[in-house]
Amino acid sequence: MKYGPALPPDGRKFGWLVRLIQTVFLGSAASILLVVALALYIIPGMRHVSPQELYHETWAEARADAYDTSNYKDWDQWEHKYDSQIKTDEDAVKFSNEMLKATNDHYAHLFSAEETKAMSMDANEHFVGIGIKLKPKFTADGEPVMGANKDDGPLMDVDSAGNPLIEDVIPGGPAEKAGLKAGDAIAAVNGQSLTNATMINTRKAIAGKEGETITLTVVRNGKTLPDMKVTRAQVKQDKLNFKTLTAPNGQKVGYIRLEDFMDLNAPEEMDSALKSLNVDRLVIDLRGNPGGMMPICLELASMFVEKGTLVSTRARVHDAGYETTKYELQDKALAVVTKNEDSGSSSTRLQERQEPIAAKTQIVILVDGNSASAAEMFTAALQQNGRATVVGEQSFGKGIGQSVMRFPNGTEFHVTTFRYFTPNGFWLGNGGNGAASKEQFGITPDHKVPFTKVKGARFGSPLDNQLNFAIDLLSK
Repeated sequence: MKYGPALPPDGRKFGWLVRLIQTVFLGSAASILLVVALALYIIPGMRHVSPQELYHETWAEARADAYDTSNYKDWDQWEHKYDSQIKTDEDAVKFSNEMLKATNDHYAHLFSAEETKAMSMDANEHFVGIGIKLKPKFTADGEPVMGANKDDGPLMDVDSAGNPLIEDVIPGGPAEKAGLKAGDAIAAVNGQSLTNATMINTRKAIAGKEGETITLTVVRNGKTLPDMKVTRAQVKQDKLNFKTLTAPNGQKVGYIRLEDFMDLNAPEEMDSALKSLNVDRLVIDLRGNPGGMMPICLELASMFVEKGTLVSTRARVHDAGYETTKYELQDKALAVVTKNEDSGSSSTRLQERQEPIAAKTQIVILVDGNSASAAEMFTAALQQNGRATVVGEQSFGKGIGQSVMRFPNGTEFHVTTFRYFTPNGFWLGNGGNGAASKEQFGITPDHKVPFTKVKGARFGSPLDNQLNFAIDLLSK
């Protein structure tokens, strides 16, 4: 989770997670995964500093704010390690990220000004790209199949010839206008083969500046099509979609699919969707949802829960110890109760909450191994407050969050600063974070239903067996 434009994870572990969201839509950098955390988004200061100072601020903030300081024992050696090599902002970003690798925090990352701008666009449902969705390749156990260099992320889901498959095409985007379709495979970009490419390498080949045209070699149903030219542009993606479905017994069931918790307009859109559907039975689809911003998660959850604890956190105090915070819904407000572990002092503040307009609605939430962070926080809040039944597969298991800090020169810094716990006090795990950590638990569905892969089966389609299970459950 995060406090501001946050990130999230989709696959499982390693540093590529920090870039995964960028890759998913092949924009110039969307919001990074993972993260999805309770991010502390500091208002951007329009400061400009030297590249060396930018590197040093990263060093200082990492030490002052990191949740787990066990890997910072030799941190002083990094303070001036690259002074002679840092000449530009690009150098500062590069060497800052080299330094951050030593922390074993795969979510710690300094983003360039260009990446930061792209992430800000994503928070408003826009990004620069061609408007396609790709997905990584997973083993039968749900682990991503990594390339030779783990920092390049997982290998792609491919066709029989090893070409990356397009999972979906965003309506109205450049790819759709050029004639690309879901199920097509991209064999090459500007003549560069993508056979057996990784997620990061595929993104690099396709992403770029707005207005530039690239040439794609596309394979459809095993046949190579004439080259297609696609011009990158700003793409708007609807993060929340809804429709009314009919159960076999004629019962009307609402279906809402939420792509992530990054959209600042999500509460308004959820309110509109619930009022438009006007049903008393609802499926909320969070499969593949990598998370997003904690405030958005809490606002959305408060629409479905009248009273009760939504989540609690244990966070690092800047350059000090730790504090715990509980977020509890009351009749008219969200009570935020914070206690400092060192001094024992506590404080309570009341925040405005969303009206619980769907507090009586029967709900099933769909999750899978790529439902992470804020998606898990939302699911646990409803499940453990008796407001929803969970169907699907074990979720990702990311019970940690990152603070998001705007840095000088237009950059942005992310670092893990807290853990969060479900209403009953359960820690969901660290999302694979750490050198050799296996602490990755996730949410256990009330009904474990693996997704059946058959031709034409996609999330939300008539062949979606998990959705059909949820509809049958609600219509009984």
